[in-house]
Amino acid sequence: MTIFSLKHEATTIRQLKKVVKYNSNNKAGLNNSNNPRLISVSSNCGYCSNINDENEYNQLVDNFILSVDANSQLSKNSRQKYLYEHSVISFSNDDDERLGMANALKLAIKTAKKYDPNFEKTPYMIWPQIDSGKLHFHIVRGYHDETGNYHRQSNSGLKRQSAAQKIEKEHKLTYTGKNDPKNYVWKTDVNNKKKKIYVPNLSDDNKKIVKNKAIDYDCKIDEFGNIKYPLKKKENKLISDINNNKNIHTNNKKIVNNKINVIFEKITELEKPIKYSVFKKVQNLFTDQVQIDNEYKESLINENKNEVSNLQRKIKKDWKKRNNTHHKLVDKKLFNEMKINVISNEEKKY
Repeated sequence: MTIFSLKHEATTIRQLKKVVKYNSNNKAGLNNSNNPRLISVSSNCGYCSNINDENEYNQLVDNFILSVDANSQLSKNSRQKYLYEHSVISFSNDDDERLGMANALKLAIKTAKKYDPNFEKTPYMIWPQIDSGKLHFHIVRGYHDETGNYHRQSNSGLKRQSAAQKIEKEHKLTYTGKNDPKNYVWKTDVNNKKKKIYVPNLSDDNKKIVKNKAIDYDCKIDEFGNIKYPLKKKENKLISDINNNKNIHTNNKKIVNNKINVIFEKITELEKPIKYSVFKKVQNLFTDQVQIDNEYKESLINENKNEVSNLQRKIKKDWKKRNNTHHKLVDKKLFNEMKINVISNEEKKY
């Protein structure tokens, strides 16, 4: 899962200094010595081997701000309003653990380059942060390169989404958006042809990354850059996935059953005897109209019954899919619980 969102754009060096300070300093009520805001930094304007060395870090910050300012001075287009952008990139917990800090950082830069191929030509700073309990990358980059060329993107929201989708596919990350089969539904058009329609799951795919409130520090990164999220957090996610899977297929079953009930009502109406007027009854004595009407009515009944059978098969197929997913999730949950029990027993020994 890749989330790539714009936090803000701004026009002045003063605002740029503020956003750098925002990403560098602890927030009251959120950060502390066990949960620092500043854990690392990466930039193409210099190198900081020790973020605890205030002089070294400030030198990098100064180089970055001077580069953004100097590059913008080279521009001859007064209509170029914005100076920089501040965005956030995040991957799923499972992706974080598989990638580790170093590879997650490389992938964040690669995502930014997918969004704008000239990304590395412009000055940038990237701060990996875990103060929300979830690894994410804050990226601040100037819009001008060393020759004064301007690289602000039009339709930036769509381009960010496209970049995230491509990275998910290329690196086999957790699928979201158009990559996720769950975000598609089958629709029947006016010509009775089925078509797959994309329905963005906005509530899941665009969750806010950082919450400005005190929360538990539950993301661990060791000295080798390996990332671990707590087993309890994984358990809660698995329980949520199990419930969501059940709800999705239960709702699907309700929708299909409603369609079946409507068809049964049609069949009931068709099975009723046809009422003819007196004149029509007399006329029918000399024609085959009654037989023709009954045969036509029977064909309609059979068509509707076939449609019911198809819908019932659809329910069974969907329910089978639900059960397969359910068993996989339950197995994962049981395996996770075993790990929790092992750790709990080891802690009791001490």
